[in-house]
Amino acid sequence: AGSPEEISNSAMFLILLTFIVSSVLRQGTTQTSEDREIQIPPVSAEHSRSFRTYGASNAVDNDMKTKSIAMPDGSGVAWLKIRLDGVHCVTRVVRFRSYKLTNNHTHRCSEEGCTECEGWTCREFKLSVYSESDTTSRDTTRDTTRDTTRDTTRDTTRDTNTDLGGRDCKMGDTVMLLTDNGFYIAAYEVAVFGIPNNVLSTKSDR
Repeated sequence: AGSPEEISNSAMFLILLTFIVSSVLRQGTTQTSEDREIQIPPVSAEHSRSFRTYGASNAVDNDMKTKSIAMPDGSGVAWLKIRLDGVHCVTRVVRFRSYKLTNNHTHRCSEEGCTECEGWTCREFKLSVYSESDTTSRDTTRDTTRDTTRDTTRDTTRDTNTDLGGRDCKMGDTVMLLTDNGFYIAAYEVAVFGIPNNVLSTKSDR
């Protein structure tokens, strides 16, 4: 059994995720039981450069009392990369910019990418979902990242998404958040949501 503090942190995070899902459903996202979303477990995280002791792992530790701060690298690019526990069809990625529930960026994904975003200054940040097994390298420099990210994720997942009937999700095992406008990336927690793989298998068999 965990300590009272660990249990408290875990319970707080579960409440947090329940709030997010309920909020999205109230905003008009219609979902059937067949197309329900699940939270996708992260395996690890890394970022461009840490500020002080605010390491990348704090963004995926299920603890809203810790935070990750990714600072721009020498070329002015800040990025946060999260590896998932396998290939999933990602529907949403929520980054909590503080401990307040309402202070977040929500990126929504489709087979074409994750271009829809809600939240203050959200347009300054780009999010991509891709499979590292399909990509030999990820260039995170100012001149090439934006185009490389868009082209690579589209080329490597288009056939898979098309087979699933053009689902509103993006296939991949890695999520990358990036900004090349001199911003840093603060994340008290990052939550990734997607369609369950068993639902995808049922759809693709039809």
